[in-house]
Amino acid sequence: MFDQHDSLSILPLELETMKYLTVLLLSVLMFSLESTVQAQQSAVDEDKAKDSNPWETPADFVLYMAQQYKDISVRDIALVDLSESLANGGDIERAFEVAEEIEDVKKKDVAKSKIATSLSMLGNTNQSLETIQRMGDRNGRTYVLMKIASALCKNGRTEDALKMIHVIETPASKVVALCDLASSLAKSGDKKQALTILKQAKNVVDKMDNPISGDIRTEIKNLESMLLESTDEKQAKEILKKLIELGDKDIDVEQARKRAAALTEIATALAVTGEVEQALGIADNLAEWHLRAAALKSIAKALVSTGEIKQALSVIQNNAVIEELAQKINLPVLNSIRFERATTLKAISIAMADMGDLKQALQIAKTINNKSSKSLALQKIASHLAEEGEFEQAFRVTDLITFEQVRSETLGRIALALAKSGDIKRALETVEQIEDVSIVDRSDAFEQIAYHFAEINDSKQAVDMASKIEIARDKAETLLGIASIQAKMGNTKAALATIEKVLMSVQKIKFEENQSAVLYKTVSFLVEEGELTKALEVAEQLKYDPNKDDPERFWLYDKSDAFRIIATDLVEKYKVRKAMQVIQKIEDQESRIDALFSIAEKISTEPVSDKSEHDRRMKKKFTNKEKQRAQQLVEAVRNN
Repeated sequence: MFDQHDSLSILPLELETMKYLTVLLLSVLMFSLESTVQAQQSAVDEDKAKDSNPWETPADFVLYMAQQYKDISVRDIALVDLSESLANGGDIERAFEVAEEIEDVKKKDVAKSKIATSLSMLGNTNQSLETIQRMGDRNGRTYVLMKIASALCKNGRTEDALKMIHVIETPASKVVALCDLASSLAKSGDKKQALTILKQAKNVVDKMDNPISGDIRTEIKNLESMLLESTDEKQAKEILKKLIELGDKDIDVEQARKRAAALTEIATALAVTGEVEQALGIADNLAEWHLRAAALKSIAKALVSTGEIKQALSVIQNNAVIEELAQKINLPVLNSIRFERATTLKAISIAMADMGDLKQALQIAKTINNKSSKSLALQKIASHLAEEGEFEQAFRVTDLITFEQVRSETLGRIALALAKSGDIKRALETVEQIEDVSIVDRSDAFEQIAYHFAEINDSKQAVDMASKIEIARDKAETLLGIASIQAKMGNTKAALATIEKVLMSVQKIKFEENQSAVLYKTVSFLVEEGELTKALEVAEQLKYDPNKDDPERFWLYDKSDAFRIIATDLVEKYKVRKAMQVIQKIEDQESRIDALFSIAEKISTEPVSDKSEHDRRMKKKFTNKEKQRAQQLVEAVRNN
């Protein structure tokens, strides 16, 4: 036992222990309280998240829908789309925020390139350049700089275009961009500035490594002249031997080609500005014959585009000299040189036919040796003759065409001209001359004649012509085209009757993928015409793509696509509940989400311009009706 003294002596120790325990208890209580508060806060945050209203703004709504994708790669694509729409709408800050959510580095670069394009179009060139410099891929940077520069020069913003061009890292690409700008300026009448820019392009080329020295070029030229003049076989062989020795020197062939390509761009742009002698001088200075031939072809085509046909023909004579030289040496590039000459003559012949000088166009076409080029030139001439009602002469020209596919297509064009003139009997006889019933040109001929009758409101003749098409898919698509023309003319009853014939033709299409494509287009037509009940009925005939997980084999359209466009139309008609019922028919979850995302984009963005590939602009705010639809869709997603 302890005595009193011992008890008193231990008291301070007990007090210390109690003090420690008290502190410990308080700490535990504080920690517990803090955890409770944090838990409560988390619950509040979670409730807040649940109660948040992504339907309040168009951007929040589309972002919410994009975040529903389980597949990250698909979600990234949706975010690229959203960031572009935001940038086009002028909300650059939010566009960057969305771009940062993209996980794939390459897709993030794509988003930046689209934002940069929008910035440049909005007049903010410097910020556009800063955005491009933040892209990781050099080729991607080059591509977007060239694309933006081209768009700017078309809009007359030369200085801004030059800002873009000057930061292009690849010399060859910089030259292409400068020449593109110079050509645009020349065509708009500013040849002085065009020539100034071409000097800049020439300076870029001069700084590129040149593997072929001036001495070698001079020696090649001298040997070429000697070879052209030589008549003695032994002498020719000696000259050829020296040429081969020059070719065997340590020359970087790839670099030589890059430089030649850049010089060809400059020569072509010079021809557009009217500086033909300068252009020919550049081409003449190229050491490799086949590259010189390609440069001359490019110059001649540029002259054709500006209407300088006689000058283009004179350029062809230079090409003929190269062809003669190559033939004498019997080089492997002889065929490519002949091809360059033939395609240039084709371009000249077609240009003359378009200008109305059919006689000279025919004379030039007859001199073309290449079968394909000659056939295409003759086709253009025959088509013009048929359009002018000169059918006998058109047939005579067609008889000169030796390329069977082009001949068949030309007969189809003559048949259409005959049908338009009212000579249906002869039109049909002409189509019958296309021997192979499976050839596309035969279908095309009947298709064009059918459309002609539909446009003049002769539905019976139109359908009769379509029924003569042997290929099931071509027949179905032609009938669908007739229905579209009938609907545009206000004849809805006739259009729906034609749709029934479309559906009968679809049953005869062998490949499911082709069946799917025609049925989808039929659904799209019916939706456009407001026939949603019939559209759903046709959609049910479609199948799901069995290759949807194989990007190399997947169908363009399947059942989920058909349900998507029907649901979209229902949402636009404020029938959200019915739209969701249609979406629930889609079996694949990601496809359902894709349908919802498409609807969200449609509600939240301005319509795409007919002239634009993709010019969606995010709306600044919703109307009350749009907000109501967005809210209904979000709630439907949350409930499912």
